[in-house]
Amino acid sequence: MFLCLMTLSSVKKSQSYLEVMRQMESLFGASMGWLRRPSASAFSQARGKLPAQSCRLIWQAVVDAVRPLFARDSEHRVFGLRPVAVDGTRAITPHESSTLMRFPRPKVGAGHLSHYPQALVVIAFELFSRLPMGVAVLGHRASEHLGLRQLLEQIGKDNLLILDRGYVGKALLRDLIASGNQVVLRMTTAEANSWDCVYRLLKDRCKDRLVKITLPSRPGYDEEPLIVIVRLIVRTFPRGRPGKHQSREKMVILTTLIDEQKAPLNEIIELYSQRWGIETFNREMKAIYQLERFRSRTAERVEQELYACLTWLTIAAAAQTSADQAIRRKYGPQRWNDPNRRQVRRTYLFTIVTDWFYKIMAGTVTHDKLMETMADDIDDLARYAAKRRPGRSEVRARKHPYGRPLAK
Repeated sequence: MFLCLMTLSSVKKSQSYLEVMRQMESLFGASMGWLRRPSASAFSQARGKLPAQSCRLIWQAVVDAVRPLFARDSEHRVFGLRPVAVDGTRAITPHESSTLMRFPRPKVGAGHLSHYPQALVVIAFELFSRLPMGVAVLGHRASEHLGLRQLLEQIGKDNLLILDRGYVGKALLRDLIASGNQVVLRMTTAEANSWDCVYRLLKDRCKDRLVKITLPSRPGYDEEPLIVIVRLIVRTFPRGRPGKHQSREKMVILTTLIDEQKAPLNEIIELYSQRWGIETFNREMKAIYQLERFRSRTAERVEQELYACLTWLTIAAAAQTSADQAIRRKYGPQRWNDPNRRQVRRTYLFTIVTDWFYKIMAGTVTHDKLMETMADDIDDLARYAAKRRPGRSEVRARKHPYGRPLAK
């Protein structure tokens, strides 16, 4: 059933239930003893019997199966730690009673409600390999802080968490430190709601400073306030006019990496700029795998398709890691902050992964032939890997038609 869901949500395809059943009949009909092709309604009834939690467990099993590939890749570590980016995104869900109960409609201004309910999806993924490590699916009344707290157990410890301004909070920072992880966090710089240490840093025009902050006791814990030393870094923007679609903002980064020798200022700023990869990851879920074009209308089935998309992206991350190793064999070692490093073409990667999936399910090739085909495709990914193209940007504007508010 989960393979049917993956076929339903395969890359850049909008397939009906009937089309999926036709493909499943050609792939599994003989081996499973089907006397005739199941109908679309039978597929729908079978989806109703598949819990979303089972889909989550299948995806996590795939993550555990491919994780050894990433453990050997030391070049994806920064300052001896595994960089993990965390961010939340809104998923527009169908307007139905079950989705309204789970994902209510948020207000969009002037008391108006958005027409469609929205799920808050908080995702953690390895920054350079793009392996999704954990996900929390919440209603819009929840917060990204709650989602990150739910992900801490899945992420583990000895990671370098890279976070944007949506995760500023002293109680949350204490939770992150207690989890055994290091933090790179962009701070709020507006005078009205910034921390006192950030305000004094900007007022003194200092670029790099160690400060002491007091983190309050967490609710439900019998503990005293904690005093920690953190490092505040100010990004210096180049002189002249900003780039197209960009504005010159004050940027202050808080980090628990206080050793200036092991973690230079410029490398921390460059590392935070790499966080944009998770924004691209969210775009791939919605634009490439068409997450928001749901094929069913209940909250449980919305989650089913989310885990199917994450499974596709997990397999793609495993293929990308193999391609990165081939690139290093061909062009030599590449540092994560090298402006001339070569990167895999993601659209080509998704096409290759989809071809592998159908060949494996069809059983039309032998094991040796399949491995030969995979090796050839990995070589192609390395051959056509492109260098970074700095300075490219696009205006951040909502392009999805479902984002419009309801006037009533």
